[in-house]
Amino acid sequence: MAVMIKLRLSPQKATLAAVQELPGLKGLVLDPRFGVVCLNPNESLYAVRTDVMNDLEERRTLSPEVLEAYGDIRISTT
Repeated sequence: MAVMIKLRLSPQKATLAAVQELPGLKGLVLDPRFGVVCLNPNESLYAVRTDVMNDLEERRTLSPEVLEAYGDIRISTT
């Protein structure tokens, strides 16, 4: 299952290259097709997608920009 990671970033840091350099996201393979998606420009909230992330608290400690992680379940019609 994919994981969406919610981040608080300044607009100039809202690039895939800049996000990949965050200490809390080191070692994660971020989905380049998803990129960095703006969720709320007024609150500087963005999201990125990765395959697996199971150490959220440690990553939040390394990078305060990391806010939450959510399962990104693919939903389709039946």
